[in-house]
Amino acid sequence: MSAPTTAVTHPLVEAPGGDATRAIGAPILLLLLLAALILFGSSRPAAAAAPVAARQEIWYHTGYPGGVAGRPGGMSALTGPMKMPAIFEAVWKQRLVEPSHLHTDSSEVEGRRPAAPPIDLDSLRSVHTDRYLKAILTGEPRSLATSQGLPGWTAEIARGWLLNVGGLYAASEAALRNRTIAANLGHGYHHAGVDRGEGYCTLNGLAVVAKKLLREG
Repeated sequence: MSAPTTAVTHPLVEAPGGDATRAIGAPILLLLLLAALILFGSSRPAAAAAPVAARQEIWYHTGYPGGVAGRPGGMSALTGPMKMPAIFEAVWKQRLVEPSHLHTDSSEVEGRRPAAPPIDLDSLRSVHTDRYLKAILTGEPRSLATSQGLPGWTAEIARGWLLNVGGLYAASEAALRNRTIAANLGHGYHHAGVDRGEGYCTLNGLAVVAKKLLREG
């Protein structure tokens, strides 16, 4: 895959790098988040639960990067580039979730809600080093930008990484705020380290979102 002539425009590209390790392990953060949710729920008065179908919310952006193509059998068949688009199409065409509860940029869905914006830079910097973030946003050095194992880098793919984590945050925040069932139809992004990608995960979206929610209380 050849590199594009332009890179993603992002403030970090012009900022000096700071490589201090700032990440907290995702399992610890998620346990803290779960504890906060339990405490929050126990402090609220009991109320009649709405029907599950009415409470479901889905986030999906057509710019999310696809999975990695592999062999037609086994797990590779379940993680290929068309997995998430196929799931989203089934959800809205079969009306498993009402269009007003679908947050997407897809023009095919009438009555949809707006998709989530890309995750903000400060949230990314709370987990990943500036040097690594600059690499994945500009594509250079290429070895670091593709350290997760992908065959190449493009500005479109880089934007998709940020959109995916933005959707993950939006769904998580809505689930906590509205006491609802919410999901982001994107990849989980949980293998990435502080200063490089791993296991086809460019960003550690779970850690980024958990830390952002904890900061926001």
